[in-house]
Amino acid sequence: TPSGALNYRTVRSTATSFTQGGVTKVVLPFGSPFADDLYTVQVTVVCEEAAPETPTVTQFPSAGAAYVNLMTPAGTGVNVWVSNNDSGAHTGYVNVIAIHD
Repeated sequence: TPSGALNYRTVRSTATSFTQGGVTKVVLPFGSPFADDLYTVQVTVVCEEAAPETPTVTQFPSAGAAYVNLMTPAGTGVNVWVSNNDSGAHTGYVNVIAIHD
């Protein structure tokens, strides 16, 4: 198992528009791959607007990670599908922290 600084990876997408009422795939390769797929990921979606549309805040997040899978070949990064759960336009960033087990 890698140790120290080699034990984790971080990656952030460019600004991405999330499809209204739909799902957008974001591909996030690591700058330096792990040797295998034995890592845990934490994914967050950060939107750019100052305040999300008020009705959706009380019901569910407007935009969030809906599905994540590991890229092939092993250890190279993650694919994230972001769901925009309302009819408003949202633009933001997908952040990933991966820690080797």
